[in-house]
Amino acid sequence: MRKFSLLSGLALMLCGGLSASAPKWLKTNHNAVCTVITYDADGNQCAQGQGVIIGTDGTVVSEYDLFRNAASAKTIDAQGTERQALRITGANSMYDVVKFTVAPDKKLRSLVAASGRAGIESPVSIMPYTKAKAGRLTATSLVRSQQIQDGYSYYTLSARMDSSLVGLPVVNQEGKLLAVIQKSDISDTTCYAIGADFLNALKITALSLNSADYQRLPMKKALPEEEEQAITYLYMTRGSEPEFYSQIIEDFIEQFPGSADGYMSRAQHIIAINDSVNFGKALTDIQTALKKTEKPAETHASYGNLIYSSLSAGIGTSIEEWTLDKALAETETAYSLDPQPAYLLQKGKIEFAMKNYQASFETYTKLNSTDLRSPENYFYTAMIKDQIGDDLDMVLALMDSAINFYGKPLTQQVSSYVIEKANIEERHAMYKEAVLDYNTYEEILGSGNLTADFYVFREQLEIKCRMYEQALADIEKAAVIAPDDASIYLELASMYVRVNYNEKAIPLLKSLIKVYPEDPDCHRLLGVAYMRTSQNDDACEELHLAKQYGDTIADTLIEQNCK
Repeated sequence: MRKFSLLSGLALMLCGGLSASAPKWLKTNHNAVCTVITYDADGNQCAQGQGVIIGTDGTVVSEYDLFRNAASAKTIDAQGTERQALRITGANSMYDVVKFTVAPDKKLRSLVAASGRAGIESPVSIMPYTKAKAGRLTATSLVRSQQIQDGYSYYTLSARMDSSLVGLPVVNQEGKLLAVIQKSDISDTTCYAIGADFLNALKITALSLNSADYQRLPMKKALPEEEEQAITYLYMTRGSEPEFYSQIIEDFIEQFPGSADGYMSRAQHIIAINDSVNFGKALTDIQTALKKTEKPAETHASYGNLIYSSLSAGIGTSIEEWTLDKALAETETAYSLDPQPAYLLQKGKIEFAMKNYQASFETYTKLNSTDLRSPENYFYTAMIKDQIGDDLDMVLALMDSAINFYGKPLTQQVSSYVIEKANIEERHAMYKEAVLDYNTYEEILGSGNLTADFYVFREQLEIKCRMYEQALADIEKAAVIAPDDASIYLELASMYVRVNYNEKAIPLLKSLIKVYPEDPDCHRLLGVAYMRTSQNDDACEELHLAKQYGDTIADTLIEQNCK
């Protein structure tokens, strides 16, 4: 017997020995080690490993790989108490760590993290998972203590690696958590452990939730612990599937019941998906948000914008208190509490929607003297003034302010304003000015990026101001861009006739008539071209056909030329 004991003792000294006598704290602390079992969506077991409870709130750390493809999980502690995993609260695949929570209860025991980093050769122990009232510690020591990302601890232990050690806690002589053992090659004569400081710091942020580490884990994730981070994530997920986003909102309200953002987000979501059944709930949520808010101006502005945007989409039009007047009132309340230019912008949009153009113009004019002035705002100011219809010079000056906001050379950002200015000029018979703006638009985008329609529109303007040479060049270019568009070729033929290029017009019109034999315009134009080239018989034949197919101008030409 003595010989056996001596050999056993020697082996333990070489590979990490068992402590001679169990410390008092082990009786309680060993219950912080648990079995972790994960399951797929059908309830089939995926994997089993070990974990450590590191927080009185039920925070558990375990292996990342256990949770791949897992839809749910549970823990079983040394007393046999089962606890369902609630949400993942942290994950790092590089260091094979997952943090999750279970519901805390009176029986739950957790380890307290040691302060500071342990030094080399510090006596430490590996705490096992055991159903005995107090397990036996495996004594070992640190052979290396190093820093990883952001200065967190990573240790090498003298104990030989064994698969049964993965996920077990490494504690100091006071029973405080130093690290958790990680998976490595079982042939290693040492084993590795990630520090408690890293484990405690590992948490979800608004950005990390979209990282691959979290996307690979199907199980439900917690929102970030910090409210501002959680609010950021709430806004980031607005475009998600309605059911998913609805759950995010409910989780937010549960986690931050005193925050106005959750209630306002739920109201916005109900209205955005046009959930008429829960519209009353949305109105209640808005009132709750107004009571709980720490930023009343922002909340009133959100309320006003919600009404305005939903009514613009045709949502809520039958609700008595859901009106543009109410939207304006909420926006004005927000501005009175905090005169932000953004609230002025919202006010101007609502006034425009109410067709209160003068008030909207005055609001936009005020906005353009703030830091929020922009090409878009100058453009809308011009549109409003154009709607009022009493000062064309101011409208064009405002359009120029929008166009020239960023200086020269002009960029594509303002190209749409250039075209809109040309449209205004055309409506007011300022055809030459409109052509110049079309020329500017072409310079901004480059001729290779323009459609046939652009050149047709400019050709029409050039005709109105008798710029026939330019008009002909534009319609010829349109025909090259859209060679299958017969209407463009008919316009080209008309332009040939207009400028007396009858030799070009005749063959083009004859080819068009083959495709459209009953088109009165083709026959009339061909008749005119024949007349100008002294082919009177052919001319009269075509003019009679034009009249036959409904052309009213042809009758006058027949009376004058076909007697």
